Amino acid sequence: MSHTSSQRHQAVAGAMNYRATLRLRVRQIGPAAEPHSFVEEHSRSHEDASDGAQAPNLPRFQFAAADLLPMLPNAGHEPDGDPLEPDDASRAIGRSLARLNVEEEFATVYLTFTDGTYLAYASRVDEEGVILLDRFSEPAAEYSNYWIFDELEGETGPPPADLAPVVASGFHPDDWQGSVGRTVYDLGWDEEGMQAFIHFQEGGYLTLAARTHTGSAYLVGYFSAQDPENDEYMEFEPPDKDE
Repeated sequence: MSHTSSQRHQAVAGAMNYRATLRLRVRQIGPAAEPHSFVEEHSRSHEDASDGAQAPNLPRFQFAAADLLPMLPNAGHEPDGDPLEPDDASRAIGRSLARLNVEEEFATVYLTFTDGTYLAYASRVDEEGVILLDRFSEPAAEYSNYWIFDELEGETGPPPADLAPVVASGFHPDDWQGSVGRTVYDLGWDEEGMQAFIHFQEGGYLTLAARTHTGSAYLVGYFSAQDPENDEYMEFEPPDKDE
């Protein structure tokens, strides 16, 4: 898969238009929810799963950086000069990551920056199949007030047990914590694979992808502390069209 400059411009525009259709209403986690209660619960489940867990049986391969659809630079404007939407993921560029939270129950990852703003990625299911959503948000008063995407079909949850990754493989959520302290340099988007790429100024990258199993949406991901050789990044096998 490759793009000429013209094709790439059209692809980026198409991706942005597609992503614009995915802006959904969201609901709060709180205020009734106990702050951090589900974070602690999933932290315990991650620790339990790490004992005797098997390597993930996730089909995957690599691809060149030229195959990625680049996001817009953090200039606050679209290429045509229009201001970025307040929830556009591109607003994360140039911000340093202070905390990363994984909420498997909601198939959502929150990247919180040093200024309190945050970027959310979530796996959901609509009439077309599995989709990956993103949303940039201004600081929330409490973590329990972070937003989650709502009003979509299907359920959400952790990956199937037979796909549970092991710690220190790069695929385990604990490994993704290696991105904390790094500054977002660029964002990439693979629409066909429903996969996002967060590149860091210090080197390395985090990638997240939306997948489903028996109607339940979940997230998979991979973190590398270094940039790949030959600009080849980890890509999960695209989801089945009938998912």
